[in-house]
Amino acid sequence: MTVLYFLGCPELDTLNTDERSQVVEQAYKEFRAVHPVKWAIRWLLIVLALLPSVILGVLIGTEAALASAVIAMVLLHIVIAEKESTLARHYLHQHFSELCAKVLLKY
Repeated sequence: MTVLYFLGCPELDTLNTDERSQVVEQAYKEFRAVHPVKWAIRWLLIVLALLPSVILGVLIGTEAALASAVIAMVLLHIVIAEKESTLARHYLHQHFSELCAKVLLKY
């Protein structure tokens, strides 16, 4: 799953499969430490995304509200995943050599 965060990093092609997996895992752990998930902001976005669904449910009906909620959650997930993916890829590019050194020192 975390490999998806690092697609588009040509430096990873120079490593074998085990090293690549370990570098990606190390980068993801360090990325999460530097960029913790901001739960308050995420919940605020979820509430704002679902607000139109609640209004539609009250005014029009349940089916419209459910459809709107599904669309809002899918779009919100895409936006958050793309933002995290971009940040994680940037982090990997910046720290690639030191991440490789940490992994290779384990051998």
